[in-house]
Amino acid sequence: MNGLDFTEGSAVFAYRGPVIRSVHPLIGPESGGTLLSIVVDRLDTPGQLSCVFGGLGVVTAQVLDASRLTCSTPRGLVGNVSLRLLLGHRQLSSHMVHFEYQPLIQVRSVMSVTSHALLLVRGVHFRDKPSLLCSVGGFLVRARFLNHSALLCSTPRHHHTSTVAVEVSSNGQDFSRSGILFMVRRPRVLHFWPSHGPTAGGTTVVLDTRFISSQEPLFCRFGSLEAPIRLLSPGMAQCVTPAHATALVSLSLVSLTLNERHVLSIGKYLFTEDLHVFHVYPPRVIVSSLRVAYIEGRRFVNSSSLHCAFGSTRTNASFIDTHTLACVIPYQAAVGAPVSVTTNGQDYSVTTARLVYDPCPAGAFCAGVHVLPCPPGASCDAARGSNFSLCPAGTYQRSAWRRTACRACPIGTFCPSRGQQHPWDCAPGMVCSQRGLKFPNSLCPPGHFCPPGVQTLDPTSSLIQRPMECPENTWCASGVVMNTSIAGNFSTPQPCLNGFVCFRGSDSPQGSGPCPTGSYCPPNMLPIICPPAMYCPGVGNLFPSLCTPGYYNDLEGQNACIECPIGHICPVAGLRRPWTCPAGSVCNTPGLRVPASLCPAGYYCWQGTETEDWNTETLHKPIPCPEATYCMGGITNNVTNEADYTSPQPCPHGQVRALPSIARWRACSYPACHLSPCHFLFAVLSRGLNDSVWHRAVPGWVLLPAGHFRSLSRACWVLLQGGGERHGGPVPAWNMGEVQSQEWHR
Repeated sequence: MNGLDFTEGSAVFAYRGPVIRSVHPLIGPESGGTLLSIVVDRLDTPGQLSCVFGGLGVVTAQVLDASRLTCSTPRGLVGNVSLRLLLGHRQLSSHMVHFEYQPLIQVRSVMSVTSHALLLVRGVHFRDKPSLLCSVGGFLVRARFLNHSALLCSTPRHHHTSTVAVEVSSNGQDFSRSGILFMVRRPRVLHFWPSHGPTAGGTTVVLDTRFISSQEPLFCRFGSLEAPIRLLSPGMAQCVTPAHATALVSLSLVSLTLNERHVLSIGKYLFTEDLHVFHVYPPRVIVSSLRVAYIEGRRFVNSSSLHCAFGSTRTNASFIDTHTLACVIPYQAAVGAPVSVTTNGQDYSVTTARLVYDPCPAGAFCAGVHVLPCPPGASCDAARGSNFSLCPAGTYQRSAWRRTACRACPIGTFCPSRGQQHPWDCAPGMVCSQRGLKFPNSLCPPGHFCPPGVQTLDPTSSLIQRPMECPENTWCASGVVMNTSIAGNFSTPQPCLNGFVCFRGSDSPQGSGPCPTGSYCPPNMLPIICPPAMYCPGVGNLFPSLCTPGYYNDLEGQNACIECPIGHICPVAGLRRPWTCPAGSVCNTPGLRVPASLCPAGYYCWQGTETEDWNTETLHKPIPCPEATYCMGGITNNVTNEADYTSPQPCPHGQVRALPSIARWRACSYPACHLSPCHFLFAVLSRGLNDSVWHRAVPGWVLLPAGHFRSLSRACWVLLQGGGERHGGPVPAWNMGEVQSQEWHR
């Protein structure tokens, strides 16, 4: 009563708090945040309820009703923790459950394994739990556990084609946050055909599909009946209709994925009764006429697959009513054909009518019931007589009647287009060597030109229309059209290169090669033999060259001139023969343009003198001057003529000459030289001081060698004309006494 003193008696009271019956989920990520749904008994005690997760902490519980409450898990470590309830700070029950923290699930990749119907998800920390789910774009689907890093998920059948995120949860609540995207493609059937068929079944229905897998069981469902599907290609499937009563039923695509049955509605299919054909009008037609036939029967249906069959040939049909169709009669070669009808392109009527064909006359074409002549440029085949056929390229046809086939274009012609009445001559520069050509089959061969209508590639053929040789001094490439040259136009002959030879039929600018040696080739001309007085060296000469001075040529076709021989001169260019060396000159070496020297002093030289040595054994040499004369250089004859210094000159009065004389004596400036009669005489040959010097004395001769004269006490000087002057100085002369007093040696 006073807060201190209590009663002495007591009674026992037993308290039973709330008991945990179930917790869901029992697993969650280590990051926490999993909302646990807890079911308890006797949740009627007032006060604040909390959840205790082992030693991780206390979390306030949210009471939902008298038996349910929720708690959010705190962050924890991987493993199991105990879960208890507290009322305030007091534990309500000794009963506890265990909650498992698991590592965070991560998705690494997603790929389709059955044409986008089944997904293979790879990642880490997957658990084999009944609550294992995949989130595909926000749609939850069950997952099949394969191992801790792989699982299978089916795609939602109601999901549209789009790029979505794929995540995984082991507890159905906490999903991974990997952000892996995948393009989900919804299986579709774009259309199917036919849309109807007979009640007996057996009609093949073709489906135009997208994203249908061949790895999962597939069925076509006609109303309540199913038939297996056969995949023809990634975008094409087919199924065969079962037998069904006459009805309009729904057609669906059924698939089985992860033991789940998915149904995709396609459209409606109509089961109809069998078709029947009774009559065809007209019953007879020309075999190839284009006419309309009217078919009478029963149970015709208007559809895009409506056809008539005339034997094995199908034509489109037009729907008039359920008992009448209109069909175009096809070309036929048979005498008759059965006529049947289909409304779905597959299943034909169980009964037929018969149409009889009458042939069209050969070489004509039949328009309806009219027989017309075959036009020029066409052929009329009796098997297809309702129309004519234009002659194909490579053929022609002139006649307008009774022609069943076109003619092949003959050689030398071509037919480039359809329907030609006449062949065309082969084009210039081309060859048409085969029959039935659409175009010329070859260019004109090189080295030749081809006028229109050439029939062969062989230039040696006996045919008139053959390739002709290219003209002289020109060459022809392939495809030359004429024999007249137009510079720069290679469809005409082109000039041969300068210095080269192009005979008829040349096929290159070099023709047969360069102009041969010993010949010259002016532009546009064949080789010409090099004429005398000229030479043509090497090859490729455009014009001949004159023989140069010092040379001559007296022959034709020479590649070099002949050197002028000794005894001759060749003073000008272009000599046919050499000139004889002129009188008074010496031509002692070959190849001279002018004489090598004058005739030596003391001698005279006829024409053709070959040497300066008068002592050599030849007829063509200097000849000594006659007695009592003297000869300066360049004497041309042996006749004395004082008025002509090219002739020998007489000795002066009081002087004599017994040997060849080279100079006329002149008075010296020294008095001792005036001797009469002459006591001495010097003669110096035109070769100079190195030749012998002769001295005439009384009563005998003394030979004085040049270059061995000793001192002269008294000397006179005689200025020599001719050879002495050429060597540039006076020649000494001695008196008799001095000559006798000296000792001379060679």
